[in-house]
Order: sequence, then C-alpha cells, then structure tokens
Amino acid sequence: MRDQTTRALAREMGVTSTDRPMDDCIAAEVQCLQQRHPHSAEMSGELLDALLTFEKWLSVPQNPMPPTPALQAAGLKLFRASGCSGCHQPEQPVTLVQADGQALRATIAPYTDLSVHDLGPGLADHELAGVVHPTRWRTAPLWGIGYRLSRESRPTFLHDGRARSVEEAVLWHDGEAAVVRERFEHLPRAQREQLLRFVEAL
Repeated sequence: MRDQTTRALAREMGVTSTDRPMDDCIAAEVQCLQQRHPHSAEMSGELLDALLTFEKWLSVPQNPMPPTPALQAAGLKLFRASGCSGCHQPEQPVTLVQADGQALRATIAPYTDLSVHDLGPGLADHELAGVVHPTRWRTAPLWGIGYRLSRESRPTFLHDGRARSVEEAVLWHDGEAAVVRERFEHLPRAQREQLLRFVEAL
C-alpha cells in the first residue's frame, strides 16, 4: 500500500515524498528535470504515515439501495457465466492484523483479482512526448459502484474516465477480455440489463 501510494503521489500528482523524493519527468520536460531535489520532499515522513493510516482504515462504502437476494443470485450467475468473474473475482481471502497483533483471516468481496491484464490498444495512454504506455491495467475493484452511482451526478469509469456508464466500460474491454466482452454483447437484452443492474448494485 505504501509503494502504491507513493508511486501515485509522484507519478499522478507530481508530489514527492520521503520514499520517492523525485517525481517522474520525461526528457522533454527540462524544467521538471532541473527542479529535482532529493532532499526536499514535499510530503514529510510524518504526513505520509498519516495518509497511510487514513487509507488503512477506510471502509468500502455501502450501497444505499442493496439488491434483493433474487437479483443478487441471478446477477452473480450471469456475471460468472459471461466470464466477468475471471478477472473481477467476487471473493478474495485476506489476513488482517488486529489491534493486539493477532492475525485474523477473512474473506472480502472486492470483485478483482488484483492482477494486470492487456485490455487492447484502445485503452492505451500516450505521454506528451507521444510515447505509448503499455495497455496492461490492474483489474479495477467493482465494490462500491452502487454508492458512487447514488452520489455522483456524472460518474465515469476506466482509468481515464472515458466511459460514462458501466456498460460503456464493459464495451471498452478488449485484448484478454475480448471474449468476455463479446459474450456480454450477445446476451439477450433482458439478461444484459440484469447483469448491468447487478454490477451497478455492488
């Protein structure tokens, strides 16, 4: 978690920390390269520890309108049959450390395998210099989507927010997920909507 956080600070926000005292600069960004100061991190160790503590205790927001048991069961069946659960795995075993230091084994339902997959050239990113980033993306957890949809007036999905709905996000899947996307596309309309309602209620 610490590594992910400090990478995101440096690469996505340009905020240096004691762990990553330099942000990422490409060769064309001369001014950025000239401002590298390894000993003057913008985020102190104390502030970084506070941020990590905050992240550690965040809980998954609950959907204010949870699905009925019937919708849950039917949706999960379609989710698995279409192949979505291959990457968006419904359950993950975890070991948590309790306040007394004892290990607590539990199962969470993040709907991710926490792995990276090639989703095709359509989702590739380009740097300012024109360099194409690899199209491998970590499987986004789906839990909390219902909460987001209930709070955001214009929700967006995928790594760059290009998808305006869960359905659009599914249809952008390619590469390793092409077969699953095609199964989704060929579902009868009623089943397709049932599957989308299931995901939107997670």
